[in-house]
Amino acid sequence: MISEAIDADIYVCNMDGNVILCKDLVSDNFEISSNGECIVHSFYTIPQSIINSIGENGSSSPASTLDGVYTKSQMYSARPVIVDGKTVAIVFAVKPASLGALNYLSNSMKIFLVGSLFALVIGAIATYFFTNDLLSPLKDMSRATKCYAKGDFSYRVKVKKNDDTELAHLLRAFNSMASSLALYESSRRSFVANVSHELKTPMTTISGFIDGILDGTIPPEKEKHYLEIVSNETKRLSRLVVAMLNISKIEAGELNLNPVNFNICNDIFNVLVSFEQQIEQKNNLKFGGTWTHLFRQLFAPDEDLIHQVIYNLVDNAVKL
Repeated sequence: MISEAIDADIYVCNMDGNVILCKDLVSDNFEISSNGECIVHSFYTIPQSIINSIGENGSSSPASTLDGVYTKSQMYSARPVIVDGKTVAIVFAVKPASLGALNYLSNSMKIFLVGSLFALVIGAIATYFFTNDLLSPLKDMSRATKCYAKGDFSYRVKVKKNDDTELAHLLRAFNSMASSLALYESSRRSFVANVSHELKTPMTTISGFIDGILDGTIPPEKEKHYLEIVSNETKRLSRLVVAMLNISKIEAGELNLNPVNFNICNDIFNVLVSFEQQIEQKNNLKFGGTWTHLFRQLFAPDEDLIHQVIYNLVDNAVKL
């Protein structure tokens, strides 16, 4: 049973080296067969040198011919049979060295293949999660760019708070760029709205006076006066165009004012004159007050901006 289990040739020899029992002599019911003679092992005679080398603990060798018993190297292990303190026989377990090496290589190959397969599976799983973790922010950036292409700059990619990797720095820079784009878009829309509102003021004045001259509402003797107002509004319109081109500087707090000393009363009068037709259409509309008192604390303001403020105030009053 042991012989079949370890795939080895097991036999017992006496102290003279003759084989007295082997696996081939034992039948299935564990009885000695063949009259105690084996056609294989009966010809074996273990040299006395091998027998003498086997001590109480036995001996073994990974490759030996047992001093000529075998023609090819064998792996063997020998243990003494001791009775009453005296060695009376020796048990040998012998197996071809090449077969042992083959089994060793086979088992090593199996272990290697199983280990490689296990490592491959673990590596594939780890690679999947690592790649997914690496590509997730990039996919998020892709979704963000699609939103930005549609004009929606509110989307922000997610960044872990304590993440200090290069990718995290890239994502934070990307969000910073999105914030800048959102601010730029807000400035652009504000610029368009401001241009529409600010340019409307002088254009309305110019259009009103020119229509008044053409349809005869303004008498010929006052045409020169109103044409001067139109000329002044045209020049102011030109200055407003330049100012609107610098609207980004205004929103960034980099507006450079052009303070000059001017007569605020004349500016108020010119604005009221520009609304003459609208005021006449509303019979109950009256203007009054000490205008100069409002600007007593002002020193050399920007004339065009003050004019726009006065115009907006009068325009709102007329619309009420």
